[in-house]
Amino acid sequence: MALLTGCGQQAVPSAGSTDTLSAAAPTQAHPQPTSVRATETVTITPPAATVTVPPDGGTSALNAPNVGVGQLLTAADLAQFAERFGDTAAVAVAPLDGEPISATGDTRSPYAWSTAKVLIVAQTLKDAGGPEGLTADQVDLIERSLSASDNEAAAALHRQLEDSHGGLQGAADAMADLLRSAGDTDTVISTVGRDSYSTYGQTLWRVDEQARFVAALVRGCVLPAAATDFLVEDLGNVVEDQRWGLADAGSPAFKGGWGPDPDGQYLVRQLGVLRAGDGNDYAVAITARPGDGSFESGQQLLTDVAQWVDQRVTTAPAATTC
Repeated sequence: MALLTGCGQQAVPSAGSTDTLSAAAPTQAHPQPTSVRATETVTITPPAATVTVPPDGGTSALNAPNVGVGQLLTAADLAQFAERFGDTAAVAVAPLDGEPISATGDTRSPYAWSTAKVLIVAQTLKDAGGPEGLTADQVDLIERSLSASDNEAAAALHRQLEDSHGGLQGAADAMADLLRSAGDTDTVISTVGRDSYSTYGQTLWRVDEQARFVAALVRGCVLPAAATDFLVEDLGNVVEDQRWGLADAGSPAFKGGWGPDPDGQYLVRQLGVLRAGDGNDYAVAITARPGDGSFESGQQLLTDVAQWVDQRVTTAPAATTC
């Protein structure tokens, strides 16, 4: 099983824009993801109190301390994560059997940036009835969107979704339905951009909901098998200069994104799949907000987080289908 690859994205101005793939000039933004919560309850544990987020979610959860103990990371693991990374990073891991998600860390404005490209591609595949229904142009746009995180390619696919679904809101609603099918009831796909950045890239997509989506996708809960395989294969072909973070931890498939907060400080993130020591895969989503606010430091911090996760998760349950 593979999954998402990575880099962030920039907004597409009039003619479109190109993802900045090098560490030297990173700027990206993307469509907003819609969130769907699963039926299980995630426990959120702040320093002095415990709050339980109900299965139907709730907007207040966006600002709550994002801590939940699942079967892949123990309470001791999460405490160690908090001690080491503080509020500079966040992590969520989800087993591929539908069981609870383990999550903790920073919850400040979790912009999706280029990770939202996965939703654009998934909806494109759904609308086409699978990879066999794609045009040659769509196949090329998908490959560029996922492997190189090309902003112009993603914007072109998104315009097609707008044409097919009655405009920007219709495209957002369609992608939101994908999130709902994965169990995410919280995430709302953004239809409002910021500066020159794309609307969808400004979606607030928490790490726990990203891990939930990845797990559901890999398990076949979101798309039919042929479409899932096509998407996962492309997520496994990330260009070399974006192969850090989860790639350094051995991820077979991932998607990344990065971009500046309104204050200019960079958020760097990835979602994808990692393999536990027992050979079973699990879904993961991570973010990094370095103290100096730079992309370069965020890149290194995200790699540190990915390696921390890889070292802690030694066993995972075998995957089950939906």
